[in-house]
Order: sequence, then structure tokens, then C-alpha cells
Amino acid sequence: MKGYKAPFGKLVCYTMLLMAVVMAAIKCTATGGVPNYPGYRSIAAGPIETGGTSSSRCFEVAPVVHATAELHELEPALLLGIIRVESNFDASARSRAGALGLMQVMPATAKHNRCGNLLHPHDNVVCGARVLTQLLKRYDGNLVYALSAYHAGSSLANKARSESRLPSNFGYVEKVLMARNWYLRYGCQ
Repeated sequence: MKGYKAPFGKLVCYTMLLMAVVMAAIKCTATGGVPNYPGYRSIAAGPIETGGTSSSRCFEVAPVVHATAELHELEPALLLGIIRVESNFDASARSRAGALGLMQVMPATAKHNRCGNLLHPHDNVVCGARVLTQLLKRYDGNLVYALSAYHAGSSLANKARSESRLPSNFGYVEKVLMARNWYLRYGCQ
């Protein structure tokens, strides 16, 4: 996984990456990577429902997340973790600050990155992954600072980095990492 530095060394990083690949292989059929999840329904079949459980919404968005993660060389579980914390898989989510969609992307950020419709799941996930990839490059693969900046902007992460300390929004980072670990282990269940 390009740009990611494991906090506990390369062995853990490779182990986690292997787990993600194995889980993705288990959850897809051998014919073209079509997901084989119980209750799977393609996003192409129509808009994602805002009702239902977060688990059912996760299954609906998983194909887009996996394709986007592969394109941007990110872990699908990391994107799922961000989506879980940011919007609880609600494609129509709007924050008080004005962030939109699954990955809660700010419209100004989307405009700067030439993203599409933030309320469309595919466009939103692609845009959020693009932003996260840029932040990982900016912070030399440090996931803590990249997630902090994703959540609250670069100034907070820059200040923490310059002072060699954890960012003040580490609680957010911790929630995303815990959700990521859940999706690495259990998927959308």
C-alpha cells in the first residue's frame, strides 16, 4: 500500500494488507470480482437507500469502495472506516459545517479537486479517496496526521506535526482506525 507507514513496523503493514486482500478475495466470486455478499445490490441498480442498517448500506457501497481503493492504492477497510465514522453510510448526509455525502467532503474541497456530485456515492467516494491520497503524500504516509487533516483541515495536523505530538482531534483518528480494524476483520457484517 503506497504511502502508508505502519505504526508498528512493516510486518504489521504487510499482514494487514494481506488480510484485506484475502478478505476481498473471499467476498468476491472468481468471475470478474462481482461481490458475493448476502443481500448485495449494485449501486448501478439505483440510489442507495438512506434507511436500513449501516451494515446493509455498507454492502451496497462496498463495490465502489473496493474499486476506488484499488485505483488510489488505499485499503478498502480504511475508506469504509472513514465512511462509517463520517456518515454511517448515509449517502445523503450533510454536516452542520456543510460537508456532504458518504465521506463528508466539503464543497470547496470538491471544487478544488474537480469532483463530481458529492451526493452521488461513486463521485463522493472517489473524491474522498483522492483527498486522502493527497494528504497521505503530504504527511509522508503518516496515517494519523493524514486522517486528522481529512477531518479538520491541514492547519491542525501541521501544528501537531511541528510539535511532534498527537493532533487534538485524535479521538476522530482513533474512531476511524477502530472502524478500519473492524472492516479488516469482519467486512460489512
